[in-house]
Amino acid sequence: MWINSPDSAWSELLEQMNKILLKWGHRLEWGPTGSVGFEIVTSHKVTTKQSDLDLIIKPKLPLSVEEADNY
Repeated sequence: MWINSPDSAWSELLEQMNKILLKWGHRLEWGPTGSVGFEIVTSHKVTTKQSDLDLIIKPKLPLSVEEADNY
């Protein structure tokens, strides 16, 4: 859903995160959670400049300890 929210204050950072996580290829599903996810879904402004970015990252295949450690 965040991909379809270009007006979100978090869009630029999420696009940067997407580029970083693309190095995994199509092995990961991910998205924002917490207050950023809530804000994107509801369009209700709840974040501030001090807000953190919570992500959920779901690998499609199991990762080895070495793969997880490298990223």
